[in-house]
Amino acid sequence: MTFRHEDLPALFHHTDRAAISRQRESTQATRAQLLLLVAAAGAASLTSASAVGPPRVFAALSALAYAGVLVVGVRATRRRARPQWQLNRSAAEFIKSLAWRYAVHGAPFGSEVADPRATYRTRLEKGLDELRKMGWEDPRAAGLVPEGGEVTGAMERLRGMGYQARRETYVRDRLIEQRDWYRRKTEVSRRATSLWSWTIVLLTCLGLLLAVSGVWVG
Repeated sequence: MTFRHEDLPALFHHTDRAAISRQRESTQATRAQLLLLVAAAGAASLTSASAVGPPRVFAALSALAYAGVLVVGVRATRRRARPQWQLNRSAAEFIKSLAWRYAVHGAPFGSEVADPRATYRTRLEKGLDELRKMGWEDPRAAGLVPEGGEVTGAMERLRGMGYQARRETYVRDRLIEQRDWYRRKTEVSRRATSLWSWTIVLLTCLGLLLAVSGVWVG
């Protein structure tokens, strides 16, 4: 049997998409602030170089860029993009872990449990309740995810199979898939780190060049 990503509960998929969306929003806000700070610093460094252009124009551009940093920061704070990203990611990973444990008879949903469905729902709601106390927005409260879909048919089918089939499915579709996912993420992060490191070096050199030019012009 193959237990796919799509076989997880609808609540997981909604929280996973919400986490990705809020992560993108938070990342874009941080990127915008950094770009505005670079622009503000660049414009400020040109205010003393009168040969390049009118100093007041560059001073005004610098002020506008710094104001933009504040606007983006206030908007991100009001939107709570970063906290909701982290809370939704926690909820998604919690639901995914619990679903897998239920499907393969993992604790506390072993074969000896009289009513594993009821135990699953109790554990699920207990964990999600802790996240709600921290500010997590439950999509079921807004009707975005229907009630009663906590256990999928694929979870029940995998749970009904023998030990060897459950073990093979768990190793292949959970452990190996997760290992490969982390490897891909590590490679993407390595490339992004390298790109930003070189970008910082180039911007630093540019800033140094402008500063030295300003000294000589002065």
